[in-house]
Amino acid sequence: MKMPPVVALLIKECKWIPPPLETIMICCDVASRGNPGNGGAGVIFRDSKCACLGALSAGLGFSTSFSAEILSIIIGLHQAAERGWRKV
Repeated sequence: MKMPPVVALLIKECKWIPPPLETIMICCDVASRGNPGNGGAGVIFRDSKCACLGALSAGLGFSTSFSAEILSIIIGLHQAAERGWRKV
């Protein structure tokens, strides 16, 4: 099977900037099948040395993209509070 070549239209350089000392960065993202649709969230916690302090995933059930994004933030903040992290 022959596939046509893939041409990159734009290449953009990106970089991740760590949080300040003694601060935890919460990164979260969601995916869903449709909007609304069944969705899930992923959350990762990193410190100022870029070390991964923890990660989690959660099924969100039937939701809109907006409500899923909000839920992922709430889940991340809840987990941070349970771990005693106050500077997020």
